[in-house]
Amino acid sequence: ESAVMMVTGKEILTFMASPRIFSLQKLVEVADFNMHSRSRLAWATIWSMLAEHFTLVGTDENLSVAMFAIDSLKQLSIKFLQKEELSNFNFQRTFLKPFEVIMGKSALEEIDELVLRCIDMMILACAPNIRSGWRTIFTIFEATTRHPTPEVSESAFGIIERLMESWLDFLLQNDAVALMNCLVSFVGGRHAGLSLRALTHLRVCADKLAAHGGGGQSSEQAQQQIDGDQSVFGLWWPLLFGLATHVADSRLEVRLKALNTLDVVLEIHGQLFSEQAWQV
Repeated sequence: ESAVMMVTGKEILTFMASPRIFSLQKLVEVADFNMHSRSRLAWATIWSMLAEHFTLVGTDENLSVAMFAIDSLKQLSIKFLQKEELSNFNFQRTFLKPFEVIMGKSALEEIDELVLRCIDMMILACAPNIRSGWRTIFTIFEATTRHPTPEVSESAFGIIERLMESWLDFLLQNDAVALMNCLVSFVGGRHAGLSLRALTHLRVCADKLAAHGGGGQSSEQAQQQIDGDQSVFGLWWPLLFGLATHVADSRLEVRLKALNTLDVVLEIHGQLFSEQAWQV
């Protein structure tokens, strides 16, 4: 009893600042083992429970605990993304979902920056293997467009620019819609400088779509694809509709550049669209 009474308030505060994370470390080890030893379906069931726990801990009010959980998620994600995703599977998107939830719930700039650094590391290590995961990654980037701190939005956009510099053809082939929706979100974001840069990148996407049809095709094949309803609404529509929407942006410099970009895209590439597409 006397031993209990000797615990001071200072010691309690020290424990709260540096909590023990033994159980969380062991959970990471268990997850790592099951990821490689279980079938994909069995692992999906296991991960649905683990992801919920990691998300809860990743939003813990204790910053050191939350950051450890997020870093653990990064390590597991890199190992998972190094495995090729089978066709018709979308498990990468589900696996990365905790990052999206944590980003949405976090009110701390430190957590937001850590999530973005983790995503950047995953891209650097695993970009060629990412398939359905791009959708979640771009959704995370989109969330930063509303962030009150410009540095967080700038960090996310910097990753996008590096991606476009190195992997643009690959991205347009695998998830062009997610990329363009993300850029359109930055156009409408709260930071005007990033809005203008996003418009420049949308113009680049339009030129790439016209030249390669999103998948390294010849111009003749691209035109045949553009004439199809699926391509018009699936690839070009997000880009054109996004530009048209921001022609009415409340910021003068943004709406003028959006109008100019839309005008140039239609003038240069408008001949690729069928009469039916123009009527839309």
